[in-house]
Amino acid sequence: MRVLFYLSQNIYDKYFGLIKEDLNILNDKIKSNVSFYCKDYYFNSNDIIDIKFNPDAFLFKKEQDFIELNEEEYDVNIFVPDVSVNLKGNYIWYSRGDPYKSVLIVSSYIFKKLIESKIDFSSYLLLVYAQFIARYTVVIDTSHIITKNCLNDHCADQIEILNVLNEEKSLCKDCLKDILNDDFYKIIQQLISFIKKKINTLANQEKIESKISKVIIKPETLEVEIKPYQGKYFEFEIFMAKKCINLSDLYAKIYKLLSNPSSEIDGYSLYEVDGGWRGEVKVASYQMEALKKLKTLNKKYGKNIFKDLIKPMVYKNGNCFALFDERSIVLKIIFKPSKVIRWDPQVDPVIREITELFSKITKNEKSIYFTLKELYKVGSIQRTP
Repeated sequence: MRVLFYLSQNIYDKYFGLIKEDLNILNDKIKSNVSFYCKDYYFNSNDIIDIKFNPDAFLFKKEQDFIELNEEEYDVNIFVPDVSVNLKGNYIWYSRGDPYKSVLIVSSYIFKKLIESKIDFSSYLLLVYAQFIARYTVVIDTSHIITKNCLNDHCADQIEILNVLNEEKSLCKDCLKDILNDDFYKIIQQLISFIKKKINTLANQEKIESKISKVIIKPETLEVEIKPYQGKYFEFEIFMAKKCINLSDLYAKIYKLLSNPSSEIDGYSLYEVDGGWRGEVKVASYQMEALKKLKTLNKKYGKNIFKDLIKPMVYKNGNCFALFDERSIVLKIIFKPSKVIRWDPQVDPVIREITELFSKITKNEKSIYFTLKELYKVGSIQRTP
């Protein structure tokens, strides 16, 4: 693999000599697996706005640029803006694609704020690249929420990424049991080993799809053509209580995503459904007689004045249960991931968009229920000429 760092001019001028020296040493040692290069890059005002507020849009544009220009020389293109540009969400990095073909943004802002006193800039870039590779090295649904001093930690406190440099292995025991790609693991070990040798004083510090087919249907007077789409499509279905939804906000957010060409979402449907649930009613023993009277009244008058006042009640082993009506909102989102779905919002743009969609909508809910379905076939039915 060939990896190219695009460094903001200020960074390039300040660190170019050190970075170039490190990359030359690395290329001599591990060139059979990966080779590194760097060059300066001018981040214009639109680039900076996207990086601050919509990094996926920046990555999408760059990805499209490389496709249109047929620039296949480098497998991984890593953009590093100036230290004054804070990546959205205070993340260390964002990405699109996988280690064989990808575009990344790496935050030098985090380096300046948290890490500069611990390791040098070139080591930081290599450490971040190692973490990106780690996401694809093992079978893992999401990065660790609880820190394990492993490259696959989520690093809510971003400086925790340095903890791996104090461990014998760069991955935790659980990750080491599920190695998916030995070549990636070899690259990680070589990078971490190189960084450790440069900063050995840190060791004593505190741990910080199928082809398109065509079927002709011929009713009496109509000919239509079924065209399946290429690739795998998925349906993300979310169930939410209507009372916790602000529908106008939800419509606005989804419409904004669909209007954005860099969005991962291809379509959606939204509808209401009737439902119900049964819950135990905690009552004191002295109130049971009153509840029995209510039940009698409900049975006798439930078809008129008591219909909406007394819910159906059931009793079991001395406990009282009530049936509650519930109208729900169901949202189905259709998308086509570029690769295997990764459940870490930092890594996977699809999951990131979906989680951001509901971060403010479900203000009073601790959790919402979802299902993910791989669709057998997605396509269109068209009239034939």
